[in-house]
This record gives sequence, structure tokens and C-alpha cells, in this order.
Amino acid sequence: MSKVSVKAVNGNYDILIGKDLIYALGKIVLELGFKKAAIVTDNTVDSLYGSAVEKSLSNSNVSYAKIVIPAGEQSKSEKELFNIYNGLVDNGINRNDLIIAVGGGVVGDIAGFAASTYMRGIAFMQIPTTLLAQVDSSVGGKVAIDLPTGKNLVGSFYQPVLVVADMDTLDTLDTRQRSAGMSEVLKYACIADEKLIRIIESKDMERIVKRCCEIKADYVNEDPFDKGRRTELNFGHTIGHAIEVLSDYSLLHGEAVAIGMYAMARAGEKLNITQEGTSAEILRMLKYLGLKFELEFDAKDVVALMTRDKKVTSDGINVVMLEKIGKAVIVKLRPEKILEALK
Repeated sequence: MSKVSVKAVNGNYDILIGKDLIYALGKIVLELGFKKAAIVTDNTVDSLYGSAVEKSLSNSNVSYAKIVIPAGEQSKSEKELFNIYNGLVDNGINRNDLIIAVGGGVVGDIAGFAASTYMRGIAFMQIPTTLLAQVDSSVGGKVAIDLPTGKNLVGSFYQPVLVVADMDTLDTLDTRQRSAGMSEVLKYACIADEKLIRIIESKDMERIVKRCCEIKADYVNEDPFDKGRRTELNFGHTIGHAIEVLSDYSLLHGEAVAIGMYAMARAGEKLNITQEGTSAEILRMLKYLGLKFELEFDAKDVVALMTRDKKVTSDGINVVMLEKIGKAVIVKLRPEKILEALK
């Protein structure tokens, strides 16, 4: 088992990475000092891991309730958030108890936001079961729900007490989900560590997850509230979120980010911000990972949605571009400049 420590001003915690960790969950919960928990998961993950989670808690005499939401991005909604709140109330969950988020990014985001707001905040643990969640969304304390007009527009910064990345859960991912997760892995290589590309090609998943968590922990430690360097983690995301909305979420988050990364690399080369050949290397890796890369939506529609993003200011949009693979830069651009570069 590997361990990565996250030190944030609003909460320090560890990320445990290894095999068979779900089966030790009850013991882990007791060691954290909790005797009662609410499992929040979705119907797909529940069918795969629900019984194992419940058995582990029962074997350690941890009492629990379970709240199941529908799988999919559409569940990151006000409706499902209040279903979670009502489930917590109905099962007598209070500020001495623990919420355990078992699932991918959607479950982690909405369960974390519920934890940050229910009774003004109760503890929660992340058990990410997708590659994307293990390397990205479960780490750093960003929790949120979506609005019809955009992703993650209502949220907060709220750190988990622990992240448990059980590598065995990756075995049940289909090819599409695994590729979508590898998109976020490639993002880390693009912004912070060119050598990670070689690790990707080695296909050593535990090493991949650990290195990504180390990189993200460094960003979170330095910039816990996303006011400075941590913005670099949004490479491909500002445009990616717009693409997700335009696709009516038929594209997975990682798939949209992949398209966004390639688009921003090409735009950066046009604007003489990005070293020539950078987009070609990203394209090579996207093809290697089996990811789409073409922007199939009208650039005007994409930029219009980008202007609703949280990173918009009165004098432009803060977008993340690359100087080269392994080195990101934050650039403020007017929407019309982005549109010109994307065409």
C-alpha cells in the first residue's frame, strides 16, 4: 500500500492507494473515531461494491445507512442533493457521524457538498471507484453540484478526512471509462511532469495513481482555495466543461477534457504561447489512449459557454495553456481572442 499526504490549511489528510482496501473499510472508519456512517453511492457502484462496503462496516460493528442516487452527471443536481439531505435526516445522521462517498466524481462531488453543508458540516471520506476520481476529483476538497447552465457552479472547498483508492475497483471499468480517466492523467503530464508520459506507457496503474496524487497534493498544499497556481489543474477544463454541456453530457468528463486539452494546445501554438509540436505530442497520446480529440461543436457556442465559467473576470477569461509539455501557464484572454484561436 502507498500513502500520499495532503496538507491544506482547511484540513490535512492521507490518500491510501492499494488493493483490498474496501474490505478493511470498517477498521479504517473505527480508527478515524467514527461509529456510525452514511454510505452515499449510485446504483451502478452499489451493485458492484455495495455489499462489500456494508459487510466491512458490519464486521467492525459500525452502524450505517445507505443512500443511493442514479448514476450519471444528471444526478449532480439540486433534486438529488436534497434527497441526500433527507436521507441523512431520516437515518439520524448527525455531526458526530461520517459520510462515505463510494463512487466516481459525481458521487464524490455531491456527497462532499452535502457533507460540507449538512448541519453546517460533517466529516466525509472519499472512496473513488473510477480512475478519474482516484487521480483527480477525490483529492483537493472541491465539492459541488451543477446548474442547468453549467458544471460545478454551486460548491465549496471542503476536505475529506481520508481518501481510499482501492486499485481493485479499476478492474470493473470498461474501456471508455478507463480512457476517460487516463485523460486526467495526461493532464498532469502536460502541466507538471513530462516524465509521467513514460509512466503512462508503462501501464503500471498503482504507480500512475500515486504520481498523479502526489502532483495534485503539491498543488493543493500550495494553493488550497484555487486562487493561484492550482488553476493550472484546469488545463482543458474550461473548454471541456462547455463541451460537456453542449453534448448534453453524452461525453464523459475525461473525454471532454481530452478534446479541450488538444484544442487549447493548438490555440496556444497559434498565439505563440505554446511550443510548436506540443499539440502533436498531445494528439499522439490521445490516440494511444483511445480518446477523441476533434472539436465537433461550433466554436461560437463553446466560447459563449466558457464566458459563464467561474474563471471569468470583467477583463477576460483565465485560461490554462502550455508553454510546453510539463509546463503550464495561466493566460487572460478576451473571448473574441479565444474564438479566433479556436477556429
